[in-house]
Amino acid sequence: MLNVILDTSVFRQDPSRRKYAFKILERLLIGGHAALHVPRYVYSEYVTSHIDEFEQAINKADSSLKQFKKRAVPAVVQKRLDEIDAHITALKGLGGNVLAEHFDLWLDMVGAQVHQVEAHHAIRVTNAYFAGGKPFSHAKSRSDFPDAFIYVQIEDLVSDGKDWSVVTGDATLGRSCADLDSLDFYDSLESFVKSGKVQRQLTKDDIRAKAKLAENLLSLYQDQITRRLASELEEVLRGAFFEDGFIPSESHIAHIEHLWPVHNADIELSRATHLASASFSLAFRITVDAEILFSVAPGKLRFENFSNLSPQDNENLTDREVPSVNRVSLLVKGDCSVSLDLEAFLEVNKSALPRLFEKMLAESDIEIEGLASVRVA
Repeated sequence: MLNVILDTSVFRQDPSRRKYAFKILERLLIGGHAALHVPRYVYSEYVTSHIDEFEQAINKADSSLKQFKKRAVPAVVQKRLDEIDAHITALKGLGGNVLAEHFDLWLDMVGAQVHQVEAHHAIRVTNAYFAGGKPFSHAKSRSDFPDAFIYVQIEDLVSDGKDWSVVTGDATLGRSCADLDSLDFYDSLESFVKSGKVQRQLTKDDIRAKAKLAENLLSLYQDQITRRLASELEEVLRGAFFEDGFIPSESHIAHIEHLWPVHNADIELSRATHLASASFSLAFRITVDAEILFSVAPGKLRFENFSNLSPQDNENLTDREVPSVNRVSLLVKGDCSVSLDLEAFLEVNKSALPRLFEKMLAESDIEIEGLASVRVA
């Protein structure tokens, strides 16, 4: 059995635990293939930060609503505003408790164990604090206290020699954990679920045969997937910033002002990874024309990839950088996930599978899980 420890950063990245990585983890935990261990400081950090964010959002909504209610509005609008105000007031009273209970229910569902802080943990943390021991960045570094309590609990847990994995996006804690014996370190939950140890657990299920069939069908419907993916990508890229050494500015950073329809998209089916009973990961390469904005020095206007640059204040060129807009082709690489109900494959004849798959694909969730690179083509 795999033993998994998650840091606070992992829970914060997906508070709703709805993305594919958490769904795969749930499958492992509920199926008895893995056990989840949560240090007490991780539990408290996550719950309190989640409650704080909720309360800040509610207070902001309450303040905005009260300001709006001061305006002259029709009676029917005022009535709706009063109703919303009452709902916000009700949420204020139960928000924190409900969020904590919701997290507790999820931990119970997956059979997770919350490990309490003990006296000897405090002694070891205190000694490390004054000596500058792991994971303190230096002696008396107060900001490292939470990580220190998490670290000493991890130290204790992995000492039993079993198969342990630690997942954290915290660089300081990660460096300290990476030096411990008897554990594998991952900087994200996505990298953990794609690891060989997790994939080997997934292949033990009979769902693997259905997954192979789905992989074959994915190749038949590649055009439909790429069209859906292109639409998702436009939402992600529009208004985004990216860095590329080819951008002729000091920062090499540009802002995507406008996107034209995708004209070249490629799904790398050879790298398709079955992540869970209803999810596949696919690598993609997409080329799209974009209008980008960046600052450029006049002396670099003849840069090879930007020969048609036209500074907006052409009449007053100086040595300073000036804003410039240019249409370029961007090459975007990344990973996406496709959700499919493979269990339904068991309920139909083989001849009906293509039609069923086409329907499932039209209704499926296609999400961009990460962008590996965005650069000028």
